Amino acid sequence: MRYFISILIFAALAILAAPASGQPDSLALAQELANAPAAERLELLLQATKDVRRNDPRLSLDYGAQALVIADELGDQTARAQVLSDLGIGYYFLGDYQQALRYYQESLQVAEAIGDQERIANALNNTGILYFVWGEHDQALDYYFRSLKIRRELEDRDGLARGYNNVAGIYQTAGDFAQAMSYFRQSLAIYEELDDQAHVAGALNNIGLVHFEQERYEDSLAELERALSIVREIDDKPGVALSLNNIGMVYEAWQRYPEALQRYGGALAIREDIGDRQGVAVSRHNIGNIYSLQGKHERAIALLEQAARDAEALDVQEIVRDGLLSLSEAYERAGDHEQALHHYQRYKTAHDAIFESAQFFEVEL
Repeated sequence: MRYFISILIFAALAILAAPASGQPDSLALAQELANAPAAERLELLLQATKDVRRNDPRLSLDYGAQALVIADELGDQTARAQVLSDLGIGYYFLGDYQQALRYYQESLQVAEAIGDQERIANALNNTGILYFVWGEHDQALDYYFRSLKIRRELEDRDGLARGYNNVAGIYQTAGDFAQAMSYFRQSLAIYEELDDQAHVAGALNNIGLVHFEQERYEDSLAELERALSIVREIDDKPGVALSLNNIGMVYEAWQRYPEALQRYGGALAIREDIGDRQGVAVSRHNIGNIYSLQGKHERAIALLEQAARDAEALDVQEIVRDGLLSLSEAYERAGDHEQALHHYQRYKTAHDAIFESAQFFEVEL
C-alpha cells in the first residue's frame, strides 16, 4: 500500500516561514514594473518570486532571473544573496536538485562575503534539505547543525524551530522515531511559545505522522485532528488540505475506505480551489489508489493517469515516478498484466534517472 505522506519536513525551506501574499496579477505586475524605479522593481520581483514558486516554479524562476539582473545593476549584494536562494528554491520545487544546489552554494558564498549570518544559515539549511533528498543523511545533518548553531547565536527562535523540524525528518527517515519525536516536539514547543498557530498545526501533523509510521494509528489520528482544528480556526486552507490528506491516510491504513475517500476528496476540493496544482496531483493519486483497493478499476486508472499527467506537466519527477508505480499496481489488480509490466518498466526508468542524476552531481561536488 502506497501513501503520499504530506510531511512538512520540506516546508522548512529557510525563507518559506511566512505565507505568501497570494498569486500576483501578471498584467498588473507588468504595469507596476514599467513605472517603478529599480529598487522598487527589485522588491516587486522578489515578492512575485515567492508568491508563485509553489504553483508555478518556472514563472518564479523567470521573476528571479529579472530580479538578479536588477540586484547586480544596483550592486546590492544582500539582494543578490536572497535572489540566488530564491532561484534555488524554484529549482527545488521543479525537482532539479542539481541546479538548486548550484544556486544555494552561490547564495552561501555571497552571504559569507558580506557577513550576512541569517542568509548563511538559510543556505546551509536548504543545502541540507538537498542532501536529505539524496539520502546523504550524515551530510544533511552536518548542514542542519551548522545552520542551527548560527540560529542559536542569532537567537532566531523561528529558525531554530524550522531547523529542529528538518533534523527530526532525518531521524524519522532513518527509523529512529524516538529522536524524531524529540526534535519535532522541540519544534512544536517553540511554535507554541511564539503563538504561531499555522506552524503549531504543522508540527502536530509531523508528530502524527511519526505515530503513523509506527502504526500507532489512534495516536496519529488524535494529533492530526488537533492540527485540523487549528488550521480550520485560522482559515489556513493549505493546512486544512494537508491535515485532511493525512487523516485520510489513517483511515486508508484501517481499510475504512469511505472515510478515507471523504478526507481525500475534501483535500482535493480545497487544492483545486486555491490552485495548488501539485497538491491536486497528490490528492487525485490518493483517491485513485482507494478506488483501486475497492476494485473500481476503471475509475482508479483514470484518476491515476490524470495524476501522472498533472505531475508530468509540472515536471515534478518524484510524483511522476511514484504515480507510475501506483498505476502498475492498479493494472495488476485489474488483471491487465501487460499494462502493469509496461508501467512498472516506466517506473524503473524514472527511478533510475532520478538516482543517476543525484549520483552524478555528487561526483561533481
